[in-house]
Amino acid sequence: MDPMTTSRDEERLRAALRGRADLVDPRDRLDEVLEAARTGRARRWGPLLAAAAVAAVVGGVWVVHPFGPERAATPALPGPSAASSPSASSPSASSPSSPAPSPSTTPTTTTPVAGTPLPVYVIGSEVAEVPDGRFGLRRTWMASTATAADQRVRAAVDAALDAPVPIVDTPPWEGVDVAAVRVSTNGVTVDLTGRPQPVSESVDTLALDQVGWTAQAVLGRGNLPVTVRSGGQVLRVVTRPAADEWWSVLADVWVTSPTEGAVVPAAGPVVVRGEASVFEAALTWTLQRGGTTVRSGSLTASAGAPARGTYSVDLGRLDPGTYTVAVEALSPKDGSVSASDVVTFTVR
Repeated sequence: MDPMTTSRDEERLRAALRGRADLVDPRDRLDEVLEAARTGRARRWGPLLAAAAVAAVVGGVWVVHPFGPERAATPALPGPSAASSPSASSPSASSPSSPAPSPSTTPTTTTPVAGTPLPVYVIGSEVAEVPDGRFGLRRTWMASTATAADQRVRAAVDAALDAPVPIVDTPPWEGVDVAAVRVSTNGVTVDLTGRPQPVSESVDTLALDQVGWTAQAVLGRGNLPVTVRSGGQVLRVVTRPAADEWWSVLADVWVTSPTEGAVVPAAGPVVVRGEASVFEAALTWTLQRGGTTVRSGSLTASAGAPARGTYSVDLGRLDPGTYTVAVEALSPKDGSVSASDVVTFTVR
């Protein structure tokens, strides 16, 4: 086994255990946690995703771009594409294009169009269905009529601050809003009305990351420094780490297309796309309808951890109805789910 990979895994495990320990609550909250896992995501973000979904229908085809050409096989951010949903890589907004197999170092931008979905980074659980105290950033979308760069950044960051955090009673940004945004050629300054509330080491770090990654993704101008301030005091200048370190910020498994709540035309095949940073690039997937498994299988991402690879699964044509697709990474030690993402979509 590669000693460097082993070292990274150990560091990650220690961070996860510290984060979980910080969140331990002696009260019996099993029922509460399970209920939150089942309904929290849909309850708080459903309306935003549905709105983004409507805005992202292009020529009858659902396509919300993850990021743009700049992903090293990880998050990039764009606007909707008429051909396919892009894979997510590093934050950058780009014009519609097919996802590149590897990230480009030259970001591209386009003039914003009112109604174009805005990317929003939220703190999510590594295991989508049952939060366990391990966290990473996930990207979601919101609808906005703003066209000015500062207004778009402000709208997206405000949405990020309002997002709930799994199994955390008081999110770090509760009661905090965006006071002002300034965008220049050299960077972005985001002034907030308050400071984040301490939650745990991992959540506290990700809280500032989500502000920076959201602002960068909205603007689509590459790794632009984002200075986050409160009361005139700099909390942190956020920049993205090297691509082989994205695992320390992003959730290990993403489904980038279809998006949550998307409506997919029944006339053509449904292709599931996403990103992953998992052991030996190994993933499994399950498609369910009404709680019944319709199809399942395994797949291999384009790269294994610590790199971030992309993947796709062609589900073929599906009968009209509502489906849920889950993509999971299994622990090589005991076969348990170590990371996952779940998306519900409708074929119509």
